[in-house]
Formats: sequence, structure tokens, C-alpha cells
Amino acid sequence: MADEALSEEVGKLLKLHQDRTSDLNNKANSNSSSVRMTRKRKRQIALEKEARLISFENEGNSVETCKETASGKVSI
Repeated sequence: MADEALSEEVGKLLKLHQDRTSDLNNKANSNSSSVRMTRKRKRQIALEKEARLISFENEGNSVETCKETASGKVSI
């Protein structure tokens, strides 16, 4: 009888331990995803800034070309 009660308690403790370990793993995975997402977002922001810079440079070149054309200079 005592062995059965002891076995039952050990079973409950093992299940509790497994559940907590599972919860900790889920939290760790969640945090990793969050860090990865942050890195991905930082990269996306950097790419957007680069695209805006290139766009701005291209607009600047267009303005210069228009000015040269308006003044009668031929651009190559």
C-alpha cells in the first residue's frame, strides 16, 4: 500500500517536472523567435534606409540632368 502511494507520488512529481520543463522550453523558443524577429526587422530597416538613399541619389541625378538639359548642355 505504501509502495503504491509512493509510486503514485513519484509519477505526479515526474509529470509536474515534465510539464515545467516543457514550459521552460516553450519560453526559451519564444524568446529566440523574438530575437530572430528583431534581427530580421533591423536588417529590413537597414535595407529600407539604403533603398531611400539610392532613391534620393537617383532623384538628385535626375535634377542635375534636368538642369543641364534646361541650360542647353548635353549630358552623356
